[in-house]
Amino acid sequence: MTLSVDEVTSRAGTAAELRAAELVVYPARSGDRGPALLRGVSMTARPAGVTGLIGPNGAGKTTLLRSLAGLQPISSGEVLLGARPLHRVPRRQRARLLALLQQQAETELPLAVLDVVLLGRIPHRGRWQPVGDRDTTVAAQALRAVGMESFAERRWASLSGGERQRVQLARALAQQPEVLLLDEPTNHLDLRAQWEILALARDSGRTVIAALHDLNLAAAFCDHLVVLEHGTVAAAGPPAEILSAGLVEQVYGVRPEVLHTAAGRPVFAPPAP
Repeated sequence: MTLSVDEVTSRAGTAAELRAAELVVYPARSGDRGPALLRGVSMTARPAGVTGLIGPNGAGKTTLLRSLAGLQPISSGEVLLGARPLHRVPRRQRARLLALLQQQAETELPLAVLDVVLLGRIPHRGRWQPVGDRDTTVAAQALRAVGMESFAERRWASLSGGERQRVQLARALAQQPEVLLLDEPTNHLDLRAQWEILALARDSGRTVIAALHDLNLAAAFCDHLVVLEHGTVAAAGPPAEILSAGLVEQVYGVRPEVLHTAAGRPVFAPPAP
């Protein structure tokens, strides 16, 4: 994978702080609403940093990402990008500010890989404006950044899960947002590709919020962590300060062995038998 930083992966001065204040979210189309998916969640993602969302399945990571992107209705609370309340920003303009990489992306259309990446350019074109040279150039740069430039003419349906994940990241980069929202970006990827994808996101110059299952990846690549438990924030802060065997046991129900790298970042291993 090519990790050189070019126009599409580094736009100095475009990163912005994203902040959620006391978000309350209920399931969509629930007649009696039922229990809240998020209950009073507040968090801040610093400009040009990587904020990790961790927690067990069902803790609210995907719901929080979708709420930040404006795709999940919020019952109360607010999401702000810099000083701008995002609910007041028109959808098309919002798509120029935030890009969401979702866990799964499927289509029945016979699209080529380059066509998929060009979908990220839609917010930058007029309603009836065709794809231009600028769009094609940015899309090609994005594919090169994720090491998929040789796949441009391949059919999307022919790709493996890991290849699709890289192409979806290229689509998000081609959108040229201020904020990258990544929902399990390392799904289906081998170890090397996991490291390279997260390094690319970290070095993109953007504000990045990534939901991650792997605690070691979160500790290694994130500047700040938000730990979710049953739709609430159990802890938040730098990995070296908040990640402990006790916190992991509280949130995940297992107590790991904890080591530390030379840089002081925690590394987790199963308990000794």
